Amino acid sequence: MRCVVIDDEEMARRKLRALLGDATWLTCVGEAADGQQAVRLIDQARPDLAFLDIRMPGFSGLQVLERVTHTPRIIFTTAFDEFAVTAFEIRAVDYLLKPFSASRLRLALDRAREVVSPQPALLERAGAALRREVPQQVFVRTGGSLLALPVASIERIEGSDDYSSMWSSGRSYLLYRRLSELAEFLETAGFIRVHRSHIVNVSHIVAAHSAEGGRLDLTLRSGVRVPVSRSRLSALRKTLAGSAVPGVGAD
Repeated sequence: MRCVVIDDEEMARRKLRALLGDATWLTCVGEAADGQQAVRLIDQARPDLAFLDIRMPGFSGLQVLERVTHTPRIIFTTAFDEFAVTAFEIRAVDYLLKPFSASRLRLALDRAREVVSPQPALLERAGAALRREVPQQVFVRTGGSLLALPVASIERIEGSDDYSSMWSSGRSYLLYRRLSELAEFLETAGFIRVHRSHIVNVSHIVAAHSAEGGRLDLTLRSGVRVPVSRSRLSALRKTLAGSAVPGVGAD
C-alpha cells in the first residue's frame, strides 16, 4: 500500500514516518508541508492512503480534498478535534488527535488495511460530505482521544444550543454540533428528529405511550423515555408504519 504524509510541521512528519517504519506492508512515496504541495503530491503520486493534517498554510486539509482529482483514503492527523464529525462525513478512515501514540496509530493502520483494498471512490471531492450515503460510524471525544462509535449503537441525541449529547451503551458523549446538523447527517442511517431537542435511532424504539397535550412519549431499549412533539408526530407515525412498535397508531 502506498501512502503520503502531509503536515506543515517537519518534526510531526519525521515522527510519523518513524512510526510507520514498522508497517512493512506500507510504503511512503512522498511528503508535503502545505496545501498546494499536498494537492500536487496526491495527484502525481496517486497514493492509496494519505495522512493529512487539517490546519496548514495555503489550503487546509479539507480544502485539499476539494481540489484533488485522485481519491486516496484519508487518516486525519491534527491537534484539533472540532473537525471530527466532518471527517466521518467524508468517510475518513480515522482521525488521530495529536499527540497520538504508536498503539493508536496501529489501530488506524489496521482499519486502513481493511478498507483500502478494494477501494471505492468515496472521496471524489470534499463535496462527498454532502452525499447521501449511510454513515457507519461517528468520531466522539472521550478523555484525551477520539473514539470511532458505530452509528448502530447510538440510541439517541439530545441537543442544547450549539452542543449535542450523543448516547450509546449507557454513556453520553459531547459533540460541538447543532442537533439540526446531526439530524441531516444521520437521516439515512435510520434516525428521526422527534422533538426540537431530540433525535432517536428508530431501531432502538420499543414502545410509544400517550402523553399530555396529544403527544407521545417513546420508550427506548435502555428504558429512557423521549418526548415526541405534536408537530413531528405525523412524520414519526409514517416512519414507524408497519413496524412492531406498540402504541403507534394512525393519525
